Amino acid sequence: MGGYSMIPPNESRRREMQRMAQKEEEDLKRWKEGHRPGPLSLPPAQLGGAISMTEARQRQFLELRESKYRKKLKQEDDKRKRKEAEEMEIQQKKVLQREKAIRLEERRRQEENLRKEQLRYDHQLSTQQFLQRFENFTVDPVPPSSESELLEENQKWKEEERERELQKEHKRVNAKFLDQIQAHAQSGRKELPFPVNTEEERDFHTNGAQDVPKSLEPILQESEEDGYDLEWTVMKLQTSFPSCERAFLEDIVIQCNGDYNQAYKLLLCIIS
Repeated sequence: MGGYSMIPPNESRRREMQRMAQKEEEDLKRWKEGHRPGPLSLPPAQLGGAISMTEARQRQFLELRESKYRKKLKQEDDKRKRKEAEEMEIQQKKVLQREKAIRLEERRRQEENLRKEQLRYDHQLSTQQFLQRFENFTVDPVPPSSESELLEENQKWKEEERERELQKEHKRVNAKFLDQIQAHAQSGRKELPFPVNTEEERDFHTNGAQDVPKSLEPILQESEEDGYDLEWTVMKLQTSFPSCERAFLEDIVIQCNGDYNQAYKLLLCIIS
C-alpha cells in the first residue's frame, strides 16, 4: 500500500475566515429585523360575491348540465362530419367506377362494331366466292335411274308419313274411348258407346254373329300361316265384340299379355 502525508491547516487563515463568516451572518440578521413587515389592517367585507349559495349551486348545476349537452352535441357533430366524409368518399368511388364502366362499355361497343364489320366483310367475301363457284359450276343432267330412286324414296316417305298419321288417329280414338268408358263408369250407365266400324258391323249383321268380317280374313290367314296368337286372340274378341274397334281390342290383349279369357272377362266387365 502506498503511504500518504497530512498537511496541517493554517490556523491564522482559518480563524480569519471564521470571523468574516460570523460577521456577515450578524449583518444579515440585523437587516431582516430592520425590514420586517408590519401588521395588516383591512376593513371587514362579506365574502362569496353578490349571490347566495342556493343561486350559486343552481348556476353550477345548470353549467354542468349544459356542459353535458355541449359534449353530446359535439359528439353528434363529429359523427355527422365523419359520416359526411365517408359518404363523400363513397360518392367519389362511385364516380370512378361509373367512369370506368363507361370506358369499358365504350371499348366493348367499339370491339362489337369491329367484329360486325369483320363478319360483314367475311360474309361478303364468302358470298362472292360462292357466286363465282356457282357461275363456274355446270349442272350435270340427272340420270333416269336417279330420278326413279328419288321417286321411290319420296313414295316411301309418303307411305311412312301416312302410317304415322293412322297410328296417331288410332291412339286419339282409343284415348277418347277410354275417357268415355271412365265417364260412363262414374255415371253408372250400362250401355257404352263403343267406336263402331260401319262396314264390319254391316257384315256382322248380314252374315251372323259367328261369321268373321271380311276385313279380318287376311288377318286370319296370316295368323294361321305364322301361328301368331295375338292376331288370333284379337280376331276371336272381334267376333265376340264386333262393335269394338280392332285397335282397342289390340290394346286390351296387350294389357292382358295375350290371354283370351282375361281379355274377354275384362271386356265383359267394361260393357256390364
